[in-house]
Amino acid sequence: MPGIKRITNENADVEAKVNYFIDRYNHHVLYGGSEWHLELENQLSLIEKIHFQLTKDPEYRIPYFDNYFAHEFFDEEEEWLHYPAYQNVKKVIQAYKAANTEKEKKQILNQVSFVKALEKLIDELRFHMPEKLMELLMSIFLCVHPLEEHEHISKLNLVAKLMVSEGYFSGKTLEDLDGVINRIFYNGNERRYRDSQFPFPAEVKKADRKKYLSARSLENQIRGFKSVMQEDPNKGIVVMRVFGSVRLPDEFEFNYNGVYFLGPETPRIIKLKASIPDRKDGFRDFFKKDCFYIATPLEWFSFYNIKYRMRAAVSSQLDYFSCHIAPNTRSRSYR
Repeated sequence: MPGIKRITNENADVEAKVNYFIDRYNHHVLYGGSEWHLELENQLSLIEKIHFQLTKDPEYRIPYFDNYFAHEFFDEEEEWLHYPAYQNVKKVIQAYKAANTEKEKKQILNQVSFVKALEKLIDELRFHMPEKLMELLMSIFLCVHPLEEHEHISKLNLVAKLMVSEGYFSGKTLEDLDGVINRIFYNGNERRYRDSQFPFPAEVKKADRKKYLSARSLENQIRGFKSVMQEDPNKGIVVMRVFGSVRLPDEFEFNYNGVYFLGPETPRIIKLKASIPDRKDGFRDFFKKDCFYIATPLEWFSFYNIKYRMRAAVSSQLDYFSCHIAPNTRSRSYR
């Protein structure tokens, strides 16, 4: 995780605002949802909750809607200016708040048009929210006024909250989100933050990536946040080495709940090893005789964080395996 004031810029005000945002982003990643003022929520997640409650739980709606419609997001008209469908949702919310009885509230909620308005607003938020947050962030960074003026601090706090919330709700782990700043504001001389880890916009072709990064413009970097919010996870079979005091037979193979435990000379490992060409980074050294392997389908967002997702995915199977088949095993490295 980058420290405070790690990012430099020739403009002192821009530098102060960028580093303040990074600090708030990291703070939300670590403590979001665990402190009362760091709620994990954004406009999209709130509207999705309302839609879910409206369509899936007709018997016990009212207490939930009383809470949802009292959310501070609905007090900030500015937050909804870019989403035209909100106007129809807003009318229902206002009518609901003005209702005097539970019966009136239910009649308002049961309007078919309300469900359609929510679904249209959800589509608008999914499509436009990442771009609008990026535009807001850039407008704050490039504003001629310093960090302490024009509500920059409160707005940067809000953007950090919205981005981190969306990250968690889209399936990213704490480790995924903790690595976002390094993926975007990385030092190119640090080997582990390779060019391939930068969250490039979809419109940047692979052949143009080095040129895109060499520009090192603030806008190019900030667009990385939009890409992170919109990126789909990578999918594949991940193989992990496991070391232990018990050595399995070379051709041992065992499948438990979708996780394969493989000896060092099973056909699957031999085929995998043969498919990997010799490379200067010594990748073929991954294959050893004094270990066995675990393999399972996995989804991940960044190469650096595969190990955390792999550990979570196989922990229960590895515990079972360690207790019943090969005691004292431990994982050492991941690929």
